[in-house]
Amino acid sequence: ARMKVYIRNLNVPGRIETESMEMVVSSNATVGRTIRIPFEINSTLPTTIVIDWGDGSEPETFDGGTAIIAESLTHTYADSDDGNHTITITSKFPANYDGARIPNFSFFNYSNSSAPMLKGMPTPILNTTFEKLSYAFKDCTNLESICSDLFMKNPECTDFSETFQGCSNLSAIPAGLFDNNMEVTTFYHTFFNCKSLQSIPTGLFDNNTKVKSFSDTFYGCSSLTAIPAGLFDNNPKVTNFQQTFYGCNSLTSIPAGLFDKNTEVTTFLYTFRDCRSLVGPIPTGLFDNNTKVKSFSGTFQGCQSLVGPIPTGLFDNNTMVTSFSSTFFGCSSLDGSIPEGLFDNNTAVTSFSNTFMDCISLSGSIPAGLFDNNPKVTSFLSTFNNCNSLVGPIPAGLFDNNPEVTTFAQTFNLCKNLSGSIPAGLFDNNTKVTNFNSTFNNCNSLVGPIPTGLFDNNTKATQFSGTFSNCYGLTSIPAGLFDNNTEVTNFSGVFSKCSSVTSIPAGLFDNNTKVTNFNGAFTTCLGLTSIPAGLFDNNTEVTDFSLVFSECSSLNVPIPGGLFAHNLKVTNFKNAFNKCISLPVISDVFIKVGVSDPTNRFTSVAKVDFSNCFLETGTSLASRGTAPDLWNYTLPGSVTRTKCFGKTATQTADFTNQTDIPTSWR
Repeated sequence: ARMKVYIRNLNVPGRIETESMEMVVSSNATVGRTIRIPFEINSTLPTTIVIDWGDGSEPETFDGGTAIIAESLTHTYADSDDGNHTITITSKFPANYDGARIPNFSFFNYSNSSAPMLKGMPTPILNTTFEKLSYAFKDCTNLESICSDLFMKNPECTDFSETFQGCSNLSAIPAGLFDNNMEVTTFYHTFFNCKSLQSIPTGLFDNNTKVKSFSDTFYGCSSLTAIPAGLFDNNPKVTNFQQTFYGCNSLTSIPAGLFDKNTEVTTFLYTFRDCRSLVGPIPTGLFDNNTKVKSFSGTFQGCQSLVGPIPTGLFDNNTMVTSFSSTFFGCSSLDGSIPEGLFDNNTAVTSFSNTFMDCISLSGSIPAGLFDNNPKVTSFLSTFNNCNSLVGPIPAGLFDNNPEVTTFAQTFNLCKNLSGSIPAGLFDNNTKVTNFNSTFNNCNSLVGPIPTGLFDNNTKATQFSGTFSNCYGLTSIPAGLFDNNTEVTNFSGVFSKCSSVTSIPAGLFDNNTKVTNFNGAFTTCLGLTSIPAGLFDNNTEVTDFSLVFSECSSLNVPIPGGLFAHNLKVTNFKNAFNKCISLPVISDVFIKVGVSDPTNRFTSVAKVDFSNCFLETGTSLASRGTAPDLWNYTLPGSVTRTKCFGKTATQTADFTNQTDIPTSWR
């Protein structure tokens, strides 16, 4: 056999050296048959390039200095030659040449239509002209394999943003992939939506000591089953773990001490969001060394398999945190009680929005003083929303030390097992609150009267929609409950389905002159027996009374005269008294002597809806009363009257003026 003799390259003038790289591509009707080498358009070749297309065709040579145009470096494989091809790119350069071998390299930026053809990178990328390999393989959906030294020849690379984003068939990362890239500062979106990726090599980032961002690095890697212990141990400069493992819904656990060495981190925003198989529990002391963190927003949001209990002191060392918004939102398996003093050291927090929302397995009582040390909080929006296993009374003084709060919307919504009475003075110190929408909605185990003066100090409140809706254990509404809330615009559903309430205090809304909406305010208040005269006299801005007393089946005292006489801007009376079967109707519901009459009552509106307004009203009585003769009123051009005075076929009671009612109003 002939012996091969290797001659050592000597520094001889004119000597040419070479380096090569390979790419495996697939050609077929699905992914395409035309490949273009992903060099930057309009750049020039730094060296002479020889390309062997791997199909037996003659290699092509491109001289150094050649400008790259869209049509250059392109090759089409024959239909008869479908299959895999190994493209070899060889760079020729003079001895001792120390520059780039190839131009900027990126399938996403420079050869997007060819990206699906790439199947593998068996050799390192030659040294490029740029310090970034961001987007290099983005959306290379059929990329299956890469060599461990892929970036070996690019030690100056600082940016791996979106390098493999969308490589949905990449199932493994080789160990040592980034070992030679010691200057890199960001791994933003590097493996974003690599849905087939099953594991992360131990020590993958060990040599990347200058990295500052792991934002979205493994976002959407839905086949990833484990995080190696110590994965980030050598990355002391990292500040950002935002969405790092978001949507990794096959992950089952978090290694203890995962972030112990990352003392510069400022955000854990959505880090493990929607990791739906993450069982836990959360490791004790997981964030002990992250003293500069400002955000835990959504950190575990949607981790529906994560069990508890929440470790005591989990956030003790995170004194700079400003947001716990949605931290445990949707952790439906998180059990045990909320630890006492969980937020004691987080004095800078401004938001507890959705913190425990939908944590349906959290049990025990809300700890007294849970928010005592959080004086800067502005939002308790949905903090305990749907925590339907929390029990016991709401602690007295729970919000006493939170003077900056602006919203209690849905704070206790659907907390069906909170019991006892609402504490007197619960909101006394929260003078900046504007929103009480659905605060106690569906707290149907709360009992007793609503405390007198509950909202006396909340003079900036504008929203009371559904505040006590479905609180059917509450027994009474105190007089003057809203006297100091002169900025309110919305009372829709405020007492909806408060079925144990038997009366409405006279003048309840006298001071609420800016209200525009009473939609369903008392709907299905089954215990109500009467409506106070003049209840809405001062609410002249109202536009909507739809469903206001709908299904109040115990109302049995006639509707007060002129109940709506002062509300000249209303356009919606739909279902206002629907199914108030025991309520006698009177003729002057909409007018009052000296205030309004049929000729001017509705002249200030362009439309009005009376559909179902008195549907089945008074039908359990011998007579339904006297229907207001709306058909004789001066009405706007657009009027909806369907079943305004209707009833079912089996109901026999009629109005005293039944024969006068036109068919279109019945």
